[in-house]
Amino acid sequence: MRFSYKPSDLHVYGERSGKTFGTCSGFLPPSVNCQNGFATDDVFFLEVCLFSFLCKNNEELFTLEVGAFYVCDFSADAFDELQSLIVQPPI
Repeated sequence: MRFSYKPSDLHVYGERSGKTFGTCSGFLPPSVNCQNGFATDDVFFLEVCLFSFLCKNNEELFTLEVGAFYVCDFSADAFDELQSLIVQPPI
């Protein structure tokens, strides 16, 4: 896959410029607002989070330049762990 925005430029707490988590920015269909949906930037955060959890070469994600090609070295063990976290009710 190729990223049009560097995963290393994502900012959870908004301390720097770039895509900031929870700001409801990016493309948003006209019928959706921030109270009843999400914008494309929210999806980008989720995608990077999932790849960083599921790929053995996750550190490479955060060294990519815009347009660089990335191939996930999938971890079946990480997938099983994620499935367990999602399926099991919280304690």
